[in-house]
Amino acid sequence: MSSIRALARLGAIASACAALTGPVHAVTPLEPSTGFALYTRYEYLDGPLRPGQTGDDRIFNNRAELRLGKQFAADGLRIGAQLELWDARAWLHDAETPLNTGEVNALEPVNAWLSVDLGGGTLRAGRLTQNLGSRRLVARNLYRATTNGFTGIDWRGDLGAWRVQALLYSPDARRPDERDRVGDDDVQLDETSFERRFWGLFAQREIAGGDRLELYAFHLDENDTKETPGRNRRITTPGLRWRRTAPDGGLDAELEITLQFGRVRGTAAATDTHDLDHRAAMLFGELGWRPGPTAPRTSLELLWASGDDDPADGDSGTFDSLFGVIVGDYGPSGIWTSLNRRNLFTAVLRVEGRPLPRVRAHALLRHARLAAAEDAWYATGLRDPSGASGDAIGDQFETRIRWWAIKETLQVETGWIHHRKGRFARRAPGAPGDDAVNYIWFSTRIIL
Repeated sequence: MSSIRALARLGAIASACAALTGPVHAVTPLEPSTGFALYTRYEYLDGPLRPGQTGDDRIFNNRAELRLGKQFAADGLRIGAQLELWDARAWLHDAETPLNTGEVNALEPVNAWLSVDLGGGTLRAGRLTQNLGSRRLVARNLYRATTNGFTGIDWRGDLGAWRVQALLYSPDARRPDERDRVGDDDVQLDETSFERRFWGLFAQREIAGGDRLELYAFHLDENDTKETPGRNRRITTPGLRWRRTAPDGGLDAELEITLQFGRVRGTAAATDTHDLDHRAAMLFGELGWRPGPTAPRTSLELLWASGDDDPADGDSGTFDSLFGVIVGDYGPSGIWTSLNRRNLFTAVLRVEGRPLPRVRAHALLRHARLAAAEDAWYATGLRDPSGASGDAIGDQFETRIRWWAIKETLQVETGWIHHRKGRFARRAPGAPGDDAVNYIWFSTRIIL
């Protein structure tokens, strides 16, 4: 019943927006597509990042993607159908590799939906993937071998000057998730449970000067199940994002502010039944400069995601990035995944450009610290509740080259990251002793 009420509430909000902004304009419906892609990536980590790791690590990922789509039109009604299968498997890993469902999900229908063009918008239902805005909160994964998926319904259309999306989903839990079965590439359909509900609204429009404004509000409501223990998150996440682009050169900028409030539990243990008050926030700011349309771009990025500065006070202050991706802000995921959007402050100086017509490259310097020294470095699991180890995670140099060897058919990518550990990364309880680690990757993508 709560899901039905949520959907009714979304409909009421959409109707109110229409009354305020004027008539609803028709939009282009979702277009089903057909194609095949094969993605491979070799990763090598020279040195340990996480507790219990003692040496180097490597993994070889392979992901095959098959899309089958069809559009039907009759008597003014347009119906779309999409089936997309992903087969993500991994090799070369060992007992110390942080192998999980982020690397392996064999033979999974990540999209299996029907859509109907209603004239004023498009309604879609079934199993879905989704990208919204900056992709920091809701995203379809690209670098990671597997993707976030949902089962439910969504609607997108124009309300006056606003392009609006309303969604009511159950986040799918990737299966199997037992370490030995993941390592064996076992096939099992991902689990859908309506004990996990995710719903919200996302709206965007152009404003004065060609700038873009995005407003959104999401709510996650989940309950423990025997198959999927969790933290019983009941959190609401409103936010806004403003972007100024400069395609012909000049100054560009971005600002995103996100708040969070609600109730969560401290752990996913079945014995943990105590709800904590949750108050958290995320802030992203970027300034970029390009002298001309083909010149390299230089940018400064600052990102802060709150942490919990007092683990014993009965409150939760660590930001939850919901179903977002980390790659754009923090670099590669995979066995690297050194940073994520929880209890973190980073500053980045980046230079990027096109040295050749089909080549994109970037180089950056990144400084990373914990937002709260008493909270965890969540990407690695290191924590010092006393705060005595400080908050310095370290400094990173990253470079990446991406080349379309055959235009729109074969893409090759390689990169290197050098991470010099800060005091916390060296001295927190259980921290590996190395002063620095290196990560390299090489990937290919074939698109047919």
